[in-house]
Amino acid sequence: MNYVVIPAYKPDEKLTKLVENLNKNHLNIIVVKDGPCEYDFSKLNNIVLLEHQTNMGKGAALKTAFKYLKAQQASGTVVTSDADGQHLVKDILKLIDYSEKNKDKLILGVRDLKRGIPLKSLLGNTITRFVFYSSSSKYIKDTQTGLRAFNTSQLDKMIRIEGERYEYEMNMLYEFDSESIMQVPIETIYIENNETSHFNALKDSVKIYKSILKFSASSYLSFLVDYFTFLLLVYKLDVQSLVLSNIIARAVSSTFNFYVNNKYVFKNKDKILKKYIKYVTLVVFILALNTIVLKILSGLGIKVFVAKIITEALMFIVSYNIQKRIIFK
Repeated sequence: MNYVVIPAYKPDEKLTKLVENLNKNHLNIIVVKDGPCEYDFSKLNNIVLLEHQTNMGKGAALKTAFKYLKAQQASGTVVTSDADGQHLVKDILKLIDYSEKNKDKLILGVRDLKRGIPLKSLLGNTITRFVFYSSSSKYIKDTQTGLRAFNTSQLDKMIRIEGERYEYEMNMLYEFDSESIMQVPIETIYIENNETSHFNALKDSVKIYKSILKFSASSYLSFLVDYFTFLLLVYKLDVQSLVLSNIIARAVSSTFNFYVNNKYVFKNKDKILKKYIKYVTLVVFILALNTIVLKILSGLGIKVFVAKIITEALMFIVSYNIQKRIIFK
């Protein structure tokens, strides 16, 4: 069987039209009413209506539907669709077809972001795409698409994914490796210049980028610890060797960075010693790679201060990915 899950926060008649069209294709429809609103859900025929008494967010609404499907021992394909009429039934059916042939994959309905897309949406998607690629090395053409399909065998995984609001959809992409994500082109539709979207650019972007923002803050704090420890050793404790001072400062700041990343950034609860050994290995690796890249860039005639900035940016991306995927997985 095939199921269409629609999270609905303050919907309008576009939801009515979508449900009518879905019913014509004999699909099982689950609508999640995410908080109080004026819309009359009783006009929707042949649906399962799940309700949140207060607005809990898109991620929470999706997981409510997934938990319902699991409890019902549902079997087949699950498609998530937005309630604003921007996903066509023909595209929903297309994703169902792809999912049935690729049951181990997450199917994404990706829009052509070069055609008829509002500037705000274009900028948001471009930035999110860049940040996601930088932090995961996975290229997704449309990271913000709400049209997705997967087999019910993935329900447990979908329920475990963190996030209650828009960040849930980004976290979902992190949970699947590149080979397990299939991108299928769909029609690009933006109704009323996307004015009906409930996406809060500042608030929801912070949630989406939360992990990498925390990692950035941790890295900056570690830099300050490193810098001031170095100054303390050289100017206050009168350590004569700059190399020794640098090594001690790096050891102190690395230990601090490990503690913060383990407890606050990635929140990993595995055995600490095993992770710390991996982390120290990473520090040595990054230091060696940093030196090699810096020498290569300098050898290409790039000014040292520019080469240093480029190198540190590259090392930031490498370090984030290794810590997220291997050390604190």
